[in-house]
Amino acid sequence: MLTLPPIDFQSYVKAARILARIMGAAAPDVAALMSHELRRRQPRSIAAEYLYFVGWPAAPANRRARRKPAGPKRVAG
Repeated sequence: MLTLPPIDFQSYVKAARILARIMGAAAPDVAALMSHELRRRQPRSIAAEYLYFVGWPAAPANRRARRKPAGPKRVAG
């Protein structure tokens, strides 16, 4: 169970109302909308979104840890 401050919960209530006006009976309820927001997200996009919203400088996109150290170079011959 996740507890949200009332102001944050109200954002989802209002978003569900907007979707109900657009989608009619096919619109998700508040719980379904919140569940959808949390499902099937990529870890990097979650982290990037958080950094963006807290004003943290973005990490370079090509920054990846190597899985194993590079060995000596092979020389043909």
